[in-house]
Amino acid sequence: MEDIRSELVNYRSGIEVINKIWELEMNIEIQIFVFLWRWWSARNKINDGGKMANATEVCGSVSFYLVEFEKLHNLEK
Repeated sequence: MEDIRSELVNYRSGIEVINKIWELEMNIEIQIFVFLWRWWSARNKINDGGKMANATEVCGSVSFYLVEFEKLHNLEK
């Protein structure tokens, strides 16, 4: 996803970033939004005095939630 990250970093506003993400394939959108959510959660934890999560922990939680989302999605079918 490095190619997507390097493209998104060039946008000047959050609205431009979100609009670009919405143009991507749905499975990529979901991966990006889950990553942003978990990254933001890790940031908030630090701001509340909690332990800083390393990249491996954040990526692990992203993987966990993507698997859980896929399970829920499959139940709906």
